[in-house]
Amino acid sequence: MILALGITALAVNKWTGYADTEGLSQAEIQSLLRQYAPRITRQLIEPDGTVHYLDDQNNEVMALSAKDAAKYDAEIRQAQEQAVRESTDLIDADSLGSVPKGITVVPVSDDGTFHDFALGNGYMVLLCTEEEKPFSLRAGATVTIRLEANDACGMSFGVTLAGEEIARTYAKAQEHLFSYTVPSDGEYCFALMYAGSDASSFQNCVLTIRG
Repeated sequence: MILALGITALAVNKWTGYADTEGLSQAEIQSLLRQYAPRITRQLIEPDGTVHYLDDQNNEVMALSAKDAAKYDAEIRQAQEQAVRESTDLIDADSLGSVPKGITVVPVSDDGTFHDFALGNGYMVLLCTEEEKPFSLRAGATVTIRLEANDACGMSFGVTLAGEEIARTYAKAQEHLFSYTVPSDGEYCFALMYAGSDASSFQNCVLTIRG
């Protein structure tokens, strides 16, 4: 008898977790979001620890012993985290509370705007200058980030100084607003990480620096 001791949602996405949606119509954006819909895989565990991996149609993808399943899961996780670490030198991924599924560097134009985009669960956008460098900011400067989602969704806002995360806050909203006062002179980047079961699109994206 197979016991459903644990059920894990594993997303196999049709796109990578980030998509630039600048210039796309609402219909095209909605189509894109539907493509992200994850394929759910269930893990059924036998009393001896054998793990059966099933797709969303309950078809078995593979079966592994408890030892091999643990090794497989660890290797997948390590490979993913290593790819994230190597994706940009603007941030030390190990300084984050949790390593995201992916980091996409998004430059902010001189007028403070950045491209509309779509983001999937656990993926991060890292905001930087047009030259893809950190913002050189003075103590006391205020940074404000505004963006509108297609629905009420969860988003965490992170602040990095010299590549390491120093602050993070979370909000669930449709119109997101994040404001941060710089504590000391330095090189800063700002991270947006989506927290939801699916994906959302974002538009009217602006980063403003005052002071």
